[in-house]
Amino acid sequence: MKLKIFTAVTIFSYILLSNFFENKLYENDESKINTIRTSSPKASIEMKKERKEYFERMLMDPITKKIPRGIRQKELAFAKGLQDKSNGLKKNLGVESLDWKEAGPNNVGGRTRALAVDITNPNTILAGGASGGVWKSTDKGASWQMKSTTLQVLSVTSLAQDPRSGKTNT
Repeated sequence: MKLKIFTAVTIFSYILLSNFFENKLYENDESKINTIRTSSPKASIEMKKERKEYFERMLMDPITKKIPRGIRQKELAFAKGLQDKSNGLKKNLGVESLDWKEAGPNNVGGRTRALAVDITNPNTILAGGASGGVWKSTDKGASWQMKSTTLQVLSVTSLAQDPRSGKTNT
C-alpha cells in the first residue's frame, strides 16, 4: 500500500514540476531574444551568429539599439489599421466588390500553381496561386472567392484531397 502511495505522489510531483517548468519556458517576455537554431550541418557557428544578429537588427530601434517592448502587438495593430483603412476606402468609393474581366486569351490565371476538382462535386474547383492564396469556385469556375486571409502565407505549391470515403471534406 505504501508503495502505491509513494508511486502516486512521485508521479503527481513529476507532472506538477514538469508543468511548472514548461510554463516558465513559454512566458511572454519580449526583452528576451530567442536564439535561432538550425540543424544544418553546413551552418557554422559564425553563420548562425550572423543570422541571429541580422534578425535582431531588423527588429531593433536604430536609435536605442534595443528591440522595443510589445513590438508584436504594435505590428498587429498597424496591420489591422491598414485593413480598416482599406475597408473605409472601399466604402467611401462605393466599391463593395471588384468584378474583373479577362484581358486576353492567354495566361488568365496568372501564376496558378495548383488546381483541384472536388471528388464529390465536380462543380467545386480550388486553385492556388504562386503568391495569390487559395481560391474556390462552386460554379465550375464562373466565379471565384478567395479563401485565404491576409494574415496567412499566400504562396501555394500544391493542393490535395483525401479520396477515402468520409474523408473528402477535410
